[in-house]
Amino acid sequence: FESLEYAAEIAFYDLPDLKGKIEFNALKEVYGDVRFIDVGECYIDGFSNIERIGVDLEIDDTDIIYIKGFNKLKIINDELRITDNNYLTYIHGFNNLLTIGEDFKI
Repeated sequence: FESLEYAAEIAFYDLPDLKGKIEFNALKEVYGDVRFIDVGECYIDGFSNIERIGVDLEIDDTDIIYIKGFNKLKIINDELRITDNNYLTYIHGFNNLLTIGEDFKI
């Protein structure tokens, strides 16, 4: 997915054995949701060019260790939800986030 710039939705569901780094560095916009739900011991280290998420950014009930990136993200039209991630020790990025249209839950 090195060249993917636009997507309707990005979703990782019910992947408890997933390990490693999740990157989408060329991605500029997701028209719907970006979701990580019930995934294994991963690192989100990318999404460095995404500027807009059309609906929700949800990271819930995962074993994700750190989230790094989202440095150009300006708008999440609905919710930002980072909840129930027992191994999450580090969140870095989101420096340019200007708008969360609805709930902000961490």
